[in-house]
Amino acid sequence: MSRRQFLKGAAVLAGAAGLVGAGVWQFADRSSDAPATGSATGGTGLDVLAENVVSGGPGKDGIPAIDKPRFVGAAEMELQDDDDPVFGLTYCGVVRAYPQLVLVWHEIVNDRIGAERISVTYCPLTGSAFGVRGGTEGRPLTFGTTGQLVNSNLLMYDRQTDSEWPQLAGTTIRGPLRGRQLDMVPLVW
Repeated sequence: MSRRQFLKGAAVLAGAAGLVGAGVWQFADRSSDAPATGSATGGTGLDVLAENVVSGGPGKDGIPAIDKPRFVGAAEMELQDDDDPVFGLTYCGVVRAYPQLVLVWHEIVNDRIGAERISVTYCPLTGSAFGVRGGTEGRPLTFGTTGQLVNSNLLMYDRQTDSEWPQLAGTTIRGPLRGRQLDMVPLVW
């Protein structure tokens, strides 16, 4: 089996596991005041997520985000086969494709479309990909990897406040922005 076939198979399995495990995220409330169901500690869903953070292996930014992406035409993409997955984004009339083969190694792309920050995030373990507007309450944000996981999902941090955001929840569980939610931007797999 080639490395490429292995990565494709792993992505399919991780995506299926992410769908099966999606119910785990239902207890993650979107505010810091609402009680969570199933919390053994009586804390909020955000508390439960924060209590379940584990090391993912590499340290902070051990998986480096891409901060200045360079885009090429589809015909110029040497690493990409016609059947390799990409995550497509259409935003403000701009169309971009973020190859899964690149995101497996970097997990986060901090991009800019016009004056607006957009981040594309991918967790190889859960097979989940999201686009987010890089900001909350008018504050522009860029993201990096913490090297930690919550329920096998990427835990990212924003570089401006060091607040921590589980990728699937899109809500801060620790830090000055705790309880804030990111604006999602639709991606097409």
